[in-house]
Amino acid sequence: MKNKAIFIIISGCFFTSAFFLGGCASTSKNPVSKVYHNTAALYNAYFIANEHMNLVEKAIEDAYDRDFDKILYVFPEIDSSTIQSNAEKLEDCIVKASIAIQRHENSKWVEDSYVLIGKARFYRAEFPQAIETFKYVNTKGEKDETRHEALIALMRTFIHYNEYNNAFAVYDYLKKEKLNKDNQRQLYLTLSYLFQLRKDYENMSLTLAEAVPLAKKRHNAARLNFIMAQVYQHLQRDTLAYSFYRQCLKKNPDYEMSFYAKLYMAQVSHTSDKNLKKIRKYFAKLLKDQKNTEYRDKIYYEMAGFELKQENHDEAVDYLRKSVAVSTSNLRQKAYSYLKLGELHYDHYKNYELAKNYYDSTVSVLPKDDERFDKILERQKILQEFVEHITTIKLQDSLISLARMDNMALLSLLDAELLKRKTALEDEQKARQRAERRSATGGSGSFMAQSSPFSSGDSGAGGSGGVWYFYNNSAISTGRSEFVRRWGNRSLEDNWRRSRKESSADFADGIPAQNEKGSRKGKDENIDDDVILFDIEAERENLLATIPFSEEAQKEALEKIEHAYYHLGNIYSFKLYEKGNAKHSFETLLVRFPETEYHPEALYQLYLICQYLKDENCAEQFKQRLLNLFPETLYAKLLQNPNYLAEITEAEERLQRLYKIAFDFYETGRLNEASLLVDRAMAEYPNSDFVDNLELLKILITGKVEGIYKYQYMLQEFVKNHENSELIDYANSLLETSRKFQEEQKKIEGIKFVKEFDHEHFFIIAFDNKGNLADVVSEKMAAYTDRVFPGKALKTGSLNLTEDRSFILVNVFANRKDALEFLNKVQKDDALFTATEKSKFDTFVISRENFQVLFQSKAIGAYLEFYKENYL
Repeated sequence: MKNKAIFIIISGCFFTSAFFLGGCASTSKNPVSKVYHNTAALYNAYFIANEHMNLVEKAIEDAYDRDFDKILYVFPEIDSSTIQSNAEKLEDCIVKASIAIQRHENSKWVEDSYVLIGKARFYRAEFPQAIETFKYVNTKGEKDETRHEALIALMRTFIHYNEYNNAFAVYDYLKKEKLNKDNQRQLYLTLSYLFQLRKDYENMSLTLAEAVPLAKKRHNAARLNFIMAQVYQHLQRDTLAYSFYRQCLKKNPDYEMSFYAKLYMAQVSHTSDKNLKKIRKYFAKLLKDQKNTEYRDKIYYEMAGFELKQENHDEAVDYLRKSVAVSTSNLRQKAYSYLKLGELHYDHYKNYELAKNYYDSTVSVLPKDDERFDKILERQKILQEFVEHITTIKLQDSLISLARMDNMALLSLLDAELLKRKTALEDEQKARQRAERRSATGGSGSFMAQSSPFSSGDSGAGGSGGVWYFYNNSAISTGRSEFVRRWGNRSLEDNWRRSRKESSADFADGIPAQNEKGSRKGKDENIDDDVILFDIEAERENLLATIPFSEEAQKEALEKIEHAYYHLGNIYSFKLYEKGNAKHSFETLLVRFPETEYHPEALYQLYLICQYLKDENCAEQFKQRLLNLFPETLYAKLLQNPNYLAEITEAEERLQRLYKIAFDFYETGRLNEASLLVDRAMAEYPNSDFVDNLELLKILITGKVEGIYKYQYMLQEFVKNHENSELIDYANSLLETSRKFQEEQKKIEGIKFVKEFDHEHFFIIAFDNKGNLADVVSEKMAAYTDRVFPGKALKTGSLNLTEDRSFILVNVFANRKDALEFLNKVQKDDALFTATEKSKFDTFVISRENFQVLFQSKAIGAYLEFYKENYL
């Protein structure tokens, strides 16, 4: 058949297989033509399109990463990378389905072809187009089963398009229709999927229960029974969950699903004393099964969950640690085990430091696509901050206690602790060396037997079976990494094993140098050169240096504790939502530090916490303490008037509107109106936090009306009375500017610029010394003079007038007229300098004599006044 044409004669038409997709052009309604179009559409274009769709849906199912720790999705998640890799199939599906529609419009497969096009658009996430296609089938379709199929697909599209209300509307319509078995099953599955996304597991269980008996294939039946069991387990209906896990196993699921069904059956089993032993034996049996090796981390995790149900927390922790230890490839499971350990150490053991470490480990291995990742990351950050404050309190309290001990008792305590630390380090070092020696010998036999270059079989170095070590690149790389890990990156030289080289005199007589106790390390002694050096005296001095012996150091330590208790209270209250612990932290703060700056706020927080805990007596007690001790604080006013903040906000907004009007008056020179409006606003709101803005505006108005001395006096008073104001820096800058202005004015009085306008002139660009502006301006001016005035031999140079002010100078012009002509051309040339650059310049011309006066006096302001009067 490979190279032969297939000839088909139907209704007088003669075709070869090459033209079979196109079919006959006739649109006749005669029965024979109808049969032809049905046959041609079904077994050609529609068939190919449907095959493509089946392959795409199979690829989506195969790519679905089933996470058995969560309820499996009713429909596999659609991965964009899978869709991208099958883009050609989806495109060809649309093309072939379109051919079936266009060339076989008489066939009964037109509506089905439209459904395929809608599904292809759905998988390509072209939801609006898919919706229109399915609606078209519903409106124009003649076959009820196809219309129903299109509406169910429309319902699923609405779900993915986050239009849940429209999805329910489609369901409300379909539930009144008479559906065939396939569509009935698909409708229940789609509705279950909608409930699952909305986390409405109660309704999901009811709907999915209707779909399970309608499942066609055994593996689908197993999967649906497994999901039903998971839902019931989530709803804590263990008996029903156990029943559906059993049903799942009867449907012959794949091994992985079978494993998890058996594992979860143990979790939902009835836990009588007899059953407890039976379940534990069952877990042990699962662990021994070689087929479950890759699932050991999950088995240990479920064993931990089982023990937690029995409130055996220590056993649960042990199993979780084993789960982490055996987990190698399943990072998600390792993360779940770390997370459970973190939760246990936080909630049950109250070991916050260890809980924080487990949360750190969770975040480091948990895939970022996990739906809980952001919440876990947030909790980890909170715990990190939390542990910092807990550690601060413990550390500083311990140091203060040590500082108050008798000297002899303190030294004795430190030495005992350091000796324990040294012993522990040495034990750890010896254990590591033993492990390294075992690793080097493969766990048995001598080194030579394992690593001899002449050995055969599997005993060769690097495990390469008879290949010499130095011919094995993998073994060399591994050895190099191990060397760097153990010894560091040491140079290839004599005595490379020694971290500190001995002088040649130490070995002059061929005898190894003596150690502190006079003993010698001979060649045959089994002592490594990388033994940990632990100097107890040096360590003792380091510890003593951290102890706050002085009164000032102890005061600083207590301040750290004070701030830590305050922050702990806030973290408990607002981030961890543990009001009881927050109450304890704030109460401890007030007991230990009654003079704390946080006293009024802590009382207010305690009042709110007691209200939250519905302890009215407690709340009233803290309320009265706050009103009696701190009646003028914001917190007291909030207690007296719950609407205080709203009223303050409203007043602030009105005050800012008045300020804006007054400032507009000031800028437009209507100084009297501005002054009256500021006085009115300050009288109405004397205690507003915004009042410093009004006072500063009043000073600016005064400076324009009454002169510089009154202006400076008011600025000095403002700085003195508003030390914490955000405007303090601005006020100081105004004061400094006014003083410089005075100095400038004094210089002007003694400076005389001459009016010799026919003498030689210079062109000047003056600017502040900031960034590389001098280089930019100088280069541009030099290029400009060379290009525009090539015959005048103008020279461009730069010099500093003051530390803050520089000049770019162009010389020399015969007189004022020539210089001004040059200045006008420069100012009109928009291409020479940007608008931003021009805004930073002062450009002017100056005679040679006046330039000498300016350079000596530095009074550029005075010259600019002279320039305005005589040149402009």
